[in-house]
Amino acid sequence: MGCPFEITLVGAFSQWESTEAVFLERAAPYLADGRIRLAGRLPREGVRAEFDRHDFYLLLSEFEGLPLSVVEAMARGCVPVCASMRSGIDEIIRDGINGFIMTNRNYDEWAARITAAWKERKKLEGMARQARSVVRAKFSVEHVARRFDKVLRGDRKSTRLNSSHGYIS
Repeated sequence: MGCPFEITLVGAFSQWESTEAVFLERAAPYLADGRIRLAGRLPREGVRAEFDRHDFYLLLSEFEGLPLSVVEAMARGCVPVCASMRSGIDEIIRDGINGFIMTNRNYDEWAARITAAWKERKKLEGMARQARSVVRAKFSVEHVARRFDKVLRGDRKSTRLNSSHGYIS
């Protein structure tokens, strides 16, 4: 496929799962040459700095509601790449516009889409701008305050509760 990469994993391995040793063994060549970096637990500013260093944010979860990590990554201009799932993801990500929603677990396909986007820098920059724009439009303090104000005033015409996701839109 061909593009240079660095994957940074933020967080720690679970003490209740036995995944760390297997991961370290399988990822050893990539850890040794720096293509995979284990950042460990980071404070908020450290996480923001990592977002700023990367073009993409991958969410490999099989289920999430509306993951705050995706919103935070998009706010910093990372293009999100997420699995399709019944969640709030499709409320903020438009496939091919401000991120990618992958319909399967074929990680070769994920890599191909990421590589193609990385090679089209202008398109990737546009997707990053769109990602930031969605967060500003839907999650700014002012926007959320206006929505809550309408709910509290009983303005049901312009505010709806999305019952499948459990949030106000």
